[in-house]
Amino acid sequence: MLPLRDLAEVTRGLIRHEDELTNQRMSAFLTVEGLLFAALAFGWDKSWLLVTFVLAPVGIAICASARATLIVGPRTIRRLVTTMG
Repeated sequence: MLPLRDLAEVTRGLIRHEDELTNQRMSAFLTVEGLLFAALAFGWDKSWLLVTFVLAPVGIAICASARATLIVGPRTIRRLVTTMG
């Protein structure tokens, strides 16, 4: 069994790691969404099929992934705090 000070340090490290993972995932989400909006701007006049059947489902899938990240990250941190604390 770890001493209380070491347990708190490990818990803080795990929470910091989970927070960094959420930050990296959200940064990637925003980058991809920006690229999708750029593709939308270029494809708006040329082909409605591109917008309807390619960009829209990709955008929806990426938003669902980001939503899952925002739900799972805080749950993991709460679980760490209750388990380790």
